[in-house]
Amino acid sequence: MKKYPRNLYLSDPHLPYTRMDNWEEAYEFNRKFKADNVFSTGDFADQYALSRFPKATNADNGRVEVLKCIPQVKRIAKMFPNLKIMRGNHDIRINKRASDAGIDGVWVRDFMDIVGAPKTWEWLQSDYVKTGPAILTHGFLSNREKHALWFNDNVVHGHLHAKLGIEYFRRDKKQIWVMCVGAMADKNAMALQYGPLQKFTTMTNGFGYTDEEGRPHVYSLKG
Repeated sequence: MKKYPRNLYLSDPHLPYTRMDNWEEAYEFNRKFKADNVFSTGDFADQYALSRFPKATNADNGRVEVLKCIPQVKRIAKMFPNLKIMRGNHDIRINKRASDAGIDGVWVRDFMDIVGAPKTWEWLQSDYVKTGPAILTHGFLSNREKHALWFNDNVVHGHLHAKLGIEYFRRDKKQIWVMCVGAMADKNAMALQYGPLQKFTTMTNGFGYTDEEGRPHVYSLKG
């Protein structure tokens, strides 16, 4: 009898600047793993056109970004028809820009509707959720230890593109682990060049999963 559901945690894809070969590899892995739940750790959409930071003058505008996302979403939906998606800081860029302009959220279309995502996909409404053996959050702190201290529980997070791995900590006389699952984005995409180039050559493509015993694992993808 299983103690926990088998969970697959797919890391930050930053559509349309994702690597579809990473999705294909994750799909092939899951054909054998047969996850009970498939989660995305957030930053599902990059929304580079809505960034408040300086942007490349030859970058795609928002319309082109969305049009590029649509066929990707169709392919991903065939592989993972019941995806549960954590909202990341990039996913809420449209909401932030609307707020800056004094536009109430009721006027803003959801990304899922814009790109024609299946109704079986779900935005997770909280900043963190318990997924069985661990808490899932997009990630808002600078390293695994800080997430361990914050939640005092097992944690799965993305956000830190260069990190893929698991660390164990002793807290309040118990052992907890924190797993950072890397990214499924293209480090060479223009939208991801928002810092020194050498920072992004260290992007680590991968994902994480927990088995029916609740044990954490990471899987390294082509990067």
